[in-house]
Amino acid sequence: MSEKLILTGFTPFENTPHNPSGEIVPDLVNRLKQKGVNCSGLILETAYSAVENGIDQVISSEKPSAIISFGVASAIRCLELERFALNIDDASIADNYGEIRSAVTIDPAGPHAHRCRAEVKKISETLEKMGIPVRISNHCGTFVCNHLYYWIMNRTYQKNLNLNALFIHIPQLASLEDSDGKRQLNLLSHKTKLPLDLSWERLVESLAKAIQKHFSA
Repeated sequence: MSEKLILTGFTPFENTPHNPSGEIVPDLVNRLKQKGVNCSGLILETAYSAVENGIDQVISSEKPSAIISFGVASAIRCLELERFALNIDDASIADNYGEIRSAVTIDPAGPHAHRCRAEVKKISETLEKMGIPVRISNHCGTFVCNHLYYWIMNRTYQKNLNLNALFIHIPQLASLEDSDGKRQLNLLSHKTKLPLDLSWERLVESLAKAIQKHFSA
């Protein structure tokens, strides 16, 4: 059997009633399966404890070769490939279970940061060649997105797993169906650098090609 990829997204959360990461993951999974990639999707509740339980379960049951996670960042203007995860939770807003964490260490025994094994520069170049605006980021924030990323890489470190990981932040956007039933990209943020002629279909296809190229054996 081929290596298994897991794609994760998030539910909506405080001040973010629409979370495109939870919408794009099912479409990416369907597209990757059409390309013969062994993968499945997981939509996580935007909550610290839910992330821990969900990731521990999927690592144990699926034994994936890679976990590619998506989250939304309303302030960004293009896709951002996250290089590091920090060993801290520090956010003024509550997660979906009502928990607020202020300067909380994720794992007191863990390193201050984990760097992903994924070749983010090459992945960035692949997406750029397909016309997708993208940048490499060295800071994943300190809310649930970072918690998820650190948890994945820390589990990999603790258990000496052969597990690759990447977190991709996407701008606040959505897909809509036009009069012909085709899904189109709706840019919800006027700050985005994504081209106006970029369709949802093209975004999904470009991401699927990049994931297949860099993560599928």
